[in-house]
Amino acid sequence: VRINSSMADNFCIMPFVHAFVTPNKITPCCAYAGPLQVNSKEQYWNSEQLKNIRQNFLDNKQDKGCWDCWDKEKRGYSSLRQHSNQIYEKHVQEVKEGKRYDTPFYLDLRLGNLCNLKCRMCISEWSSQIADEILKNPNDDTWESLDKWIPYVKRVFMTGGEPTIIKRNLDYIQKIIDTGYSKDIELIFTTNATNVNKEF
Repeated sequence: VRINSSMADNFCIMPFVHAFVTPNKITPCCAYAGPLQVNSKEQYWNSEQLKNIRQNFLDNKQDKGCWDCWDKEKRGYSSLRQHSNQIYEKHVQEVKEGKRYDTPFYLDLRLGNLCNLKCRMCISEWSSQIADEILKNPNDDTWESLDKWIPYVKRVFMTGGEPTIIKRNLDYIQKIIDTGYSKDIELIFTTNATNVNKEF
């Protein structure tokens, strides 16, 4: 049975709980394709633009920047939006009942493209071997935000490049350990499993 899109639940939890962070941008998730006019990563969480994205979902509207998920769903595929709503089902209910969070607490960190392979399905943005160069380190603005969020973070997802050889990943994990919050944070990372890094 095909559901009429006007009757469908268009809600997405990601802008309420999540931040996708790269050296160059911060967005609600890795699939968000709309332009963001946010002056700094520090301002992102309380920006008018993110508030508008959230309000669209609360009003059951499809946000234009999320066309990738709507396109997948129209073609009958599962989208990141649907997957995220399942994973964070408890938060979906809380947000729909009016709860708001002061910081994101699920982070997807892509802090560089340093990698030891040239996988055919990858692109230069995520592989230094393909790009033949390394993305610049995140700026201080990024680190200030990430540090402030540590007490509230519940899950950190890392990929790259190859996350086990990106020094900034190690630095952030160590910072989480040093602050004493590591016992409360789930760490997930995607690795090509060809690199043995004892420190990581």
